[in-house]
Amino acid sequence: MQRLRQGDRISSLIQPTFDRRSSVMQAVGLNRFFGDVLTNEALDYRMLPTLTFIVSVLIAFATGTSWGTMTIMFPLVLVPAYEASNGDANIFYGVTAAILAGAVAGDHCSPISDTTILSSMASECQLMCHVKTQGPYALMVALWSILVGTIPSGYESFSNGISLLLGFVFMAFHVVFTSEFAINKTGRFDIFTEIYLRCFDRKNEFLLQLKADVVKAYETGEPVEMSEEQTPFEP
Repeated sequence: MQRLRQGDRISSLIQPTFDRRSSVMQAVGLNRFFGDVLTNEALDYRMLPTLTFIVSVLIAFATGTSWGTMTIMFPLVLVPAYEASNGDANIFYGVTAAILAGAVAGDHCSPISDTTILSSMASECQLMCHVKTQGPYALMVALWSILVGTIPSGYESFSNGISLLLGFVFMAFHVVFTSEFAINKTGRFDIFTEIYLRCFDRKNEFLLQLKADVVKAYETGEPVEMSEEQTPFEP
């Protein structure tokens, strides 16, 4: 409870900074920049949902606020997108959805987001460790959102219902084939951690010890406590 109160105090201190960034970005000409980009005749207007999604992710990641990103993007993008697409309702709705989705995705990954800070404090781990471990999963969802969402929506390759169905199928695929139970017989990690361990850091003592502890927990059915020397996470 004390940690949550501390997190609330931190959030109350940093949130006003995020709220002011919208006016700062407009002051430096961000609205004119995106307006020029989105109304550029060389740009295929059917790519507007995808471009808007990517830009929203980047702004939300940089500012650490989804609501602030929406306040920046909606007035900057909607009218230029409507004009560039000659009033195409499908593009307009796609751009609107892309702003909402991109803002949430970028905020989820941002190390300066108040929700990210509170999550790391509640789980008692270092902030950047929390950001790094959730990053691959958030990026995976963002990638499939583009491949089966914004691009097909912009080009009207198939209906939005099909996009939702494909998104569900691919997420289910990752749950079944690229994920792993937290406690399992072999101590195997998810595919991303296994690739990292085998290709980049074969002698990572923490991960190797964690793998052994998982096997022990599976065999005994009892939780295994890690000593402070074993874990890189600091409360």
